[in-house]
Amino acid sequence: MKLCLRVIRGAGVGASATFSPDEPLVVGRGSQSRLQILDEGLSRTHCRFFWREGEPWVEDLGSKNGTTVNGQRLAAP
Repeated sequence: MKLCLRVIRGAGVGASATFSPDEPLVVGRGSQSRLQILDEGLSRTHCRFFWREGEPWVEDLGSKNGTTVNGQRLAAP
């Protein structure tokens, strides 16, 4: 199964990328990110979407501004 992540607000609106169990997705403003969003609020490698036990997950990659899901800030690794 693949899921599509699409930017719906702010910088990069309309940009999208997919991720699957064998291909995680790194989001950030750096060129090494598969979903690159040129926004100063994002780190070069900001967060990673991946699959765990058949469910999609997201983890913050130590970004300066953090990552939130449904208003809850994720813990950095």
